[in-house]
Amino acid sequence: MKRLYSSVAILLLLLFTVCQTAVWAAPAKAVSLGKVRFSQTQEKVRIVFDVDALPEYKVSHSENPAQIIIDFANTVNRDAVKQTSLNDPVVSSVKVLETEAQKQRVVIDLKTDTMYKVFTLKNPNRVVIDIIRSY
Repeated sequence: MKRLYSSVAILLLLLFTVCQTAVWAAPAKAVSLGKVRFSQTQEKVRIVFDVDALPEYKVSHSENPAQIIIDFANTVNRDAVKQTSLNDPVVSSVKVLETEAQKQRVVIDLKTDTMYKVFTLKNPNRVVIDIIRSY
């Protein structure tokens, strides 16, 4: 009888360990890129991506051609437009590309090299790109 209890205890311990490993190894839910909004003032162009959670991202810049590139990890494009053109003296277009499964790249084509700032806001969650106009 002791042997049966020992076997059951070991089996339960093994089952518990396997279940915990499966839970810890489960991938995080992908962040959804939602609608994209644009606003223009004399000082800047603002591009806002609505997201359901704050994503991890990496920003880079290219001078030739002039571009701002934002790579989002663990994201899916649910509602964001794939490409749009802007009637603006600084920003030419905004493209959302899926580079790999659950990896999105936002490419902002610029007409001229300029300063910019990328940041996040909460309640609701957003990724904001401010492109500063320099006259």
